[in-house]
Amino acid sequence: MACLFAAGALVANQHDVSLQVRNAWIRDAPPSAQMRSGYAILQNGGSKEIEIVSASSPDFGLVEMHETRVENDIARMVELHSVRIAARSNFHFKPGGAHFMLMQSKREMRKGESTTITLTLKSGENVVANFVVGAPL
Repeated sequence: MACLFAAGALVANQHDVSLQVRNAWIRDAPPSAQMRSGYAILQNGGSKEIEIVSASSPDFGLVEMHETRVENDIARMVELHSVRIAARSNFHFKPGGAHFMLMQSKREMRKGESTTITLTLKSGENVVANFVVGAPL
């Protein structure tokens, strides 16, 4: 488990959950910012589709999955109520696309500090990932 934590994720220990979270980071902002965005690569190494239905963090009152969409030359954010990752596929939360909206910050966060984000799967299982404030990993 220690090597997975260093890579950014603790993978749930139940059944065939094979979701790994890699390169998890939070965009740097003034330490008192109430809203931030988080990014990561989610890798499904298993033989079945995985669906993420929610996310949470002890350091934010609300975590939502969003996607930036451009329609008629206007960029808007749209909430994603779930994210499906096909078997043996990746899903990228990246700037300009899908991202975690981290709202209602409960503490100041500075570059280099970290927090966890728990991803809840449709199966009821959880995957806890470590996200570091700073530049992309």
